[in-house]
Amino acid sequence: MNKPLIKSFYSILIIQSILISLSIGQNRKERIVLDFLDARFSGDAKMVKSLSSRDFIYFNTPYVGLGITTEWKQDSLIIKDISEESPAFNQLHQKDLILEINHALVSQHNSRTENPFKGPIGKSIQLAVQSSDSSNFTEYQGTLALIQEKQDLGQFLDDIQSFASLWEMSELQNVFYFSKRNNIVISYNWIGNKEGESVQYTFSTIEIYEINPINKTVKSIQSQWSEKQLIDQIKGAP
Repeated sequence: MNKPLIKSFYSILIIQSILISLSIGQNRKERIVLDFLDARFSGDAKMVKSLSSRDFIYFNTPYVGLGITTEWKQDSLIIKDISEESPAFNQLHQKDLILEINHALVSQHNSRTENPFKGPIGKSIQLAVQSSDSSNFTEYQGTLALIQEKQDLGQFLDDIQSFASLWEMSELQNVFYFSKRNNIVISYNWIGNKEGESVQYTFSTIEIYEINPINKTVKSIQSQWSEKQLIDQIKGAP
């Protein structure tokens, strides 16, 4: 065997040994999570479903607030959506009109009503609300709470397909993880480009994956805190 062939042969052996070492370095639970992430951000709902438990739950990043989403329509503040986790879920409803916040009239041009639901846990809030289906007026009194919305597998699959459709290209960078028993903590940076745009979009996150020890599927994902959420609480403090 001549020297070039010997060199090529040993190069192949070295590459194969590196790949074998990487596969050995990842246990089965870690491999499942990495495959899950790859399928998730490519919008492969079929693969994500095959790697998920039937009782899969995705816990969104927790935040402090009232659990309602609002929008302005003709200088009126309308409740667009309300989370089932909201302390006001049984008292406020979609399309209700918010007239006052903490006894101040609501106006799109009043800086005091911008981001009114930010602040620390326990911050008091009073709302004067007009019902969407009548002229009745009600007053809500409560406090901001720690809210973590969740999705079942069907909702999660819909979301990952909608998200993937927005991007021409995307990739994960700086992926780090460690595992303990049936939990794997993973951090990563996501970067994506929209079709026809040269700019990049990005976010960073930390998630905790719980693996079903029996069938080795993803049972739940807990998305964790970010610095912005703490800043929002500080800015909204009384």
